[in-house]
Amino acid sequence: MVPCRAVRCGAVRWCGKTAGLGTSLDGLAALVRKVLPELDERQAAEAGVMIFVLTGSLWTHSHPAPAVRRPPPAARRPPPAA
Repeated sequence: MVPCRAVRCGAVRWCGKTAGLGTSLDGLAALVRKVLPELDERQAAEAGVMIFVLTGSLWTHSHPAPAVRRPPPAARRPPPAA
């Protein structure tokens, strides 16, 4: 198994908190490799990094902060009269 720090990907190298990430990434890479046996260890690790990145960005997009949420229709002001 390729340790997460051996992957030449900026998404892993910037993270200073790799204690949990390395174990999770190795496990995810093993699952990816089980489903896609044509990938080698490095490719499976890179796929695992992309899964982490995409999952995080989709989660953030689907759960916006309260400051950027649009108010419900009843709370919106009516347009100004012309």
